[in-house]
Amino acid sequence: MKKLNKQVFVITGVVILLAGGYYYNRNFTAKAIFQNVIGLDGYSLTLVKEQVPFECFVKPEWIAFKPDEKKDLTLSMQNNNQTHISLAQVINRGHDIYFNFHTTFDLDYRNGAFLYNAIFHEDGTASSPTGAIRVFEPDGTVIPVGQQGSGPGADFGFGIDQEHLDQLKNGIVIQYDGYVLYHYAKD
Repeated sequence: MKKLNKQVFVITGVVILLAGGYYYNRNFTAKAIFQNVIGLDGYSLTLVKEQVPFECFVKPEWIAFKPDEKKDLTLSMQNNNQTHISLAQVINRGHDIYFNFHTTFDLDYRNGAFLYNAIFHEDGTASSPTGAIRVFEPDGTVIPVGQQGSGPGADFGFGIDQEHLDQLKNGIVIQYDGYVLYHYAKD
């Protein structure tokens, strides 16, 4: 009888641990909080401001100048409103040099704010805001931006055509105003 009680105790403990882990992953991890916030699942979400500016300087040693060169960087460029923006990769694709920025969140369970490059609607859809990427030499000279993209998530990227390679040699200043500031709170 003691052996049966011990087995029941162990099985019950394992079930409780699994259920607790499942509940924690669905409610308290940064990813779960974010999904619940944008899905309005137990949270209210308020758009505070559109076209929130992001600006950073990319050093020349971070730029992939050689053909087919890829630099995996993960360099923190800004931490603001529980949002971390990093320069993730710079890839020389032959016809252009492409800059990938990655965005992560450190959301609090109860309430907070974050930046995202989409406008969330009450019906569960999202649309892209009118944001622009501008690139400059350190002296302020404009460098034309080629291909642009966003996603997954709040990531964004852009390319600079090879014909402008010389303009990158001293580094570049990047300005992006496609982020939207949101505030969220647990209902």
